[in-house]
Formats: sequence, C-alpha cells, structure tokens
Amino acid sequence: MAEKKVIDLEVLMEIIKILKDNDLSEICIEQNGVKIKVKQEYAQPVSIAHHAVVPAVHEEAVGSGKEKLDIISAPLVGTFYRSPSPDVEPYVEVGDEVEAGQVLCIIEAMKMMNEITADFDCEIVEILVKNGQQVEYNTPLFRVRPTS
Repeated sequence: MAEKKVIDLEVLMEIIKILKDNDLSEICIEQNGVKIKVKQEYAQPVSIAHHAVVPAVHEEAVGSGKEKLDIISAPLVGTFYRSPSPDVEPYVEVGDEVEAGQVLCIIEAMKMMNEITADFDCEIVEILVKNGQQVEYNTPLFRVRPTS
C-alpha cells in the first residue's frame, strides 16, 4: 500500500504568505515528493467580511433653522467604490434609507475589499466622493440624516 503524502497546514499558510507578500501570481514548491502549486487570480476582487466601524460625526448646520446632518467618514486609506463591481448597481443612492449594518460602499486597501456599513438607520442625503476616488483616513464619504 502506497504511503499517503500530506502537507502541513502551517507550511501551506507560509507559502500563501510568500505569494501575497511578494505580489506573485503563482508559486510552485516540491518537497519530499509532495508538489504544491498555488495560483492567485486577479480577475475579480474578493470581498472580505470586514465591516469597518464608522462613527458618524455631527455636522453643525450653518445658520439657524437648518437641521444637523451626520457625516460618515472613511475609516481607512484606499480607493472608494460604490458597488462591488463595475457592472453592478451601487450599494446606495441619494435618497435611499438604509438600516444599521447595511453596506454603503467598499474601500479597497492593499487588494483587500473592505465593506463600509452604516452603524445606524439613516437616509443618504449626499455622496461626497466619486467612484474610484482615492480617500484618506477620515475623508467624508456620505452626508446622512438619522431616521430613528
């Protein structure tokens, strides 16, 4: 009976880390009769289940009689995207009412897609950045009106 050859999970994770750290598309390693080939595809970005906590900042209204709106800002540096891919409708539009936990946009940082979610129920009053625009930490993304 032939001996079954197995690879240690830690070794596999280290190979994947080398692939990502060096921005390689493919790596092939053979050791002790075991051959491993790891290939990284770039066709579609992967959405990571990372939900950034974005505290809203109250914006003081100019003049009297105007309501106060909240600003949802970028929790990290990256590229702002309104939808998960170019051929899909944006997550939100001006006038949409969203619930706490609903995805508002994606910020891509280091090839990781970070979903930015609402931390309270609100109405989108204004989208302050353009699709594909680079944003810095704390860049205002949305002007919103709390609904609850």
